[in-house]
Amino acid sequence: MGLVYRNGKWIPKKEAEELDRKLIQERAARVKKLWKKRREELKGRSWPEALQDPIETEHYIIYCNSSPEVGKMYADFMEQLFDRFDRIFRYYRPVYSELLRKRKCIIMIHKNYEEFLNMHALPPGVGGFYRPKALGSMPGRTVVAFHGSFGDTGNTYGVLAHEGTHQFEHLVMPDIMNRPTWLIEGLAVFFGDGHKLTSSGKLKVGVIPRDRLATLQEAIRKNKYIRLKDLLRTPHARFSGFHYSHSWGLIYYMLDMNKRIKDKKRRKKMRKIFQEFFDLNCKKEFAKNPIQNTRLMAKHFESMIKKELGQSIEEFEKDWKEYIMNLELPLVGKITGGNRFVSEKMGFEIAKPLKYSWKFVTEDLKPGEKVVILNKKTSGRIGLVARRNMFLMDSLELARNIRLRLNQSFQNLQFIEGKKVYLKGYEGYRFRFRGLPKATINTGHVRKTEQYYDMYIVATLDNYYILKFQCDSDKVQQNQKIFQWILDRFRILK
Repeated sequence: MGLVYRNGKWIPKKEAEELDRKLIQERAARVKKLWKKRREELKGRSWPEALQDPIETEHYIIYCNSSPEVGKMYADFMEQLFDRFDRIFRYYRPVYSELLRKRKCIIMIHKNYEEFLNMHALPPGVGGFYRPKALGSMPGRTVVAFHGSFGDTGNTYGVLAHEGTHQFEHLVMPDIMNRPTWLIEGLAVFFGDGHKLTSSGKLKVGVIPRDRLATLQEAIRKNKYIRLKDLLRTPHARFSGFHYSHSWGLIYYMLDMNKRIKDKKRRKKMRKIFQEFFDLNCKKEFAKNPIQNTRLMAKHFESMIKKELGQSIEEFEKDWKEYIMNLELPLVGKITGGNRFVSEKMGFEIAKPLKYSWKFVTEDLKPGEKVVILNKKTSGRIGLVARRNMFLMDSLELARNIRLRLNQSFQNLQFIEGKKVYLKGYEGYRFRFRGLPKATINTGHVRKTEQYYDMYIVATLDNYYILKFQCDSDKVQQNQKIFQWILDRFRILK
């Protein structure tokens, strides 16, 4: 009869097509309005103007050359963060209250990432920094960040929480540059990566950061982790992102926020060790040389483990590894109704058929993928890449970059087509091609037969998405209808 199902009822096909057309137009208009607002935020105002119009709160002075609304949003966040610090470290309230009475902490937020990098001569990949001492016109005890998305799943809030932790540490530690880096950075990851804003806007800390835990568990699984004895002695100059994950893991274990350690006496003793070690670093140092002080602090920490727990650092490490490996890796989204994967954090929803052996896969994914829909019988694979759009690239820019890399990623590449498309009201780009995937360190295991790919690329204000439909070249017809079914039900939530 030519009827299709729309909005809970059956209607003529032409009427459905008209509804779809109007929906696309409405979404496109909404997206255009959002882009206009974001461009105004990114255009911002001059720094001379922003410096004359700071936002002052109880504990902070915020300078932001984006819109005043953006500055106020981050000012409210910083006060929530300070409230968490104040609750956890209230023992040191007389110390930091006196310092803040004399001069509040300073936050400087650039209107966009490009300005942030250019103004401070930084390489791409840096999301923010803390300046403990005055340099040029910049006063000491200053956090510098930018308005926008950062990294794979991060944003300005995470950067402010991380660098803001260093700022607070400096309020209670006289010389933050002469303290064990694992302690300084581990706490910053604990509060930074480990924060969460609830739907009501409340700040929660101590959340397991998925990326850090995944890195640490993979390293332990492959026996390529950093031994705790070495971690405790690693100086600042040699500290990498890999070390950050280990530092977070050590602090999370000692604080045992969710009380996973059944032995209450051990849990109490570990918290005591951490509190006393933190307090020691607030009051003294063993040497003026940072490397020497780090080594001496490491020996002292190990002696505390021995005294309180009766364990060597190697024995303590064995228990730590077991604890870390038993932590559940958080997903970037959740499976609902058996056939939908929804990620509020990354702003998407994707569905799979309930039948035909299609399964959601959330482990051993390719770089950037947040979820995969897989059917081993038909060789069908749909990988969804979702990442922060740090440089605010549009779909065409992303498509050009991807197209340039295809020859490096595939043998016998046969490019079929590339064209502009509209996906859920957003202007996107579509590639179709065939080729034999090349195995690299980043790709891991790849299929050994020629593959067919149908790839959709779309960029939003905060994220970009790449839907990769893939199957064996001789099984395209078996998968095409399902590929289209999944594409039709893909949703961008933000």
